[in-house]
Amino acid sequence: MEVIMETIDFKEVMDIIHKEFQSLKVYMEERFATKQELAEKMGGLKVELVEKIGNVKSDTIKWMFLFWTVQMGAVISLFMSLLKK
Repeated sequence: MEVIMETIDFKEVMDIIHKEFQSLKVYMEERFATKQELAEKMGGLKVELVEKIGNVKSDTIKWMFLFWTVQMGAVISLFMSLLKK
């Protein structure tokens, strides 16, 4: 049996590995968001969330005012009907 061995240049192997890592790095930079991009997106989402919470708070206050106004009207009507008798 004959074993054929080729001499492999270490520099060539390192160049190939370096090129593969560079292409992987480029792919990862294109595919995945950077910390700055994530921070910008999170900042935008935070602003939207604060606006929505503000809207919910104002709606809740409106409904509370309406509820308590109706309740006071009902209580006053009940007292008035009891006082008339």
